[in-house]
Amino acid sequence: MILYKLSNYFTVTIILSFFSFNVYSQDTNPVQAWEIYMTPDANHNYIKEYLGKWNVQASMTMEEGQAPQVTPLTAEITEIMDGRFFEIKLEGIMQEFEIKTLMTLGFNTSSGKAELTEITNLGTGMLLMSGEWSRPAELLVLKGEMKNPVADNYIHIEKEFEFLGPNQFVIRNYDSSENADRMLTIEYIFTRSN
Repeated sequence: MILYKLSNYFTVTIILSFFSFNVYSQDTNPVQAWEIYMTPDANHNYIKEYLGKWNVQASMTMEEGQAPQVTPLTAEITEIMDGRFFEIKLEGIMQEFEIKTLMTLGFNTSSGKAELTEITNLGTGMLLMSGEWSRPAELLVLKGEMKNPVADNYIHIEKEFEFLGPNQFVIRNYDSSENADRMLTIEYIFTRSN
């Protein structure tokens, strides 16, 4: 029994050693790779300019050709996890429904991609998005998909962040699916309130 346990221990050790040697190329220093991954960079500093409280004009279009429904919302953007991520909280009343949306935005210094999660009180699904952002720029485009509970298909979502300066930015959602062409469905215009 002891020999069996020892042989299992050595087998696992050999497998883990093999894996650890193959995870990193010969040119990659694992310590430096983790330091890069753990350290916020210029993209994080760029987003920090947008911390604070915001007044938001939300325009929602449900069908092509329909006039958008415009609703005032409020938002607050805070940094979390020592500036590695940013939380965007949106609240208000839209079409007699209380709206609460929570987004977490980050920049993955290892992959070079911006990443976002979004949840809302109007559903149980979570939207996961990512997009290239090689340097801080005025336009950030993220892509993801979510299940359409009505049509039982997937909606492809493209979310644009357009940074217009430290006192204003815009988020636009474009939706498309196998049954529908790309359409602007939601536009949030953020104007600094403090």
